[in-house]
Amino acid sequence: MKINNYIKILFIGLFLVLGLAFISIKNYSSLPLPENHLPVNLSTYINYSSTIKFLNSKNVLFFKANWCSTCTVADENLSKNIASIPPDLTIYKVDFEKESTLRSKYGVTTQHTFVQIDNDGHELKKWVGSYTINEIVSELM
Repeated sequence: MKINNYIKILFIGLFLVLGLAFISIKNYSSLPLPENHLPVNLSTYINYSSTIKFLNSKNVLFFKANWCSTCTVADENLSKNIASIPPDLTIYKVDFEKESTLRSKYGVTTQHTFVQIDNDGHELKKWVGSYTINEIVSELM
């Protein structure tokens, strides 16, 4: 019987600790942000999602296909040198095959296409074939 009491106390204690942790996390996530706070992009080379809010001053969509050898070279180069991407630039990897609506919106007809857009998603410039961060930066408006 003594062991059953210890097990009950252990479960009650565990339940209380987990409950307090959950409450702390919930309260922390609901804290208001200061008015001048903008979300920070910690990664400057990320996968595109239709839910993304473009917040950087320079945004580039990189339409790449997994079967495209030149896209793979560019992708590996960008991934390897991510720390060299300027902090005001975010490059979004767009799946050429899956994002047909986005391809149509920007008139993209070939993989390895880059499209610079503003924060509202309007096209500023389009080009094909950059391989390095420097080549991409040199194309930006």
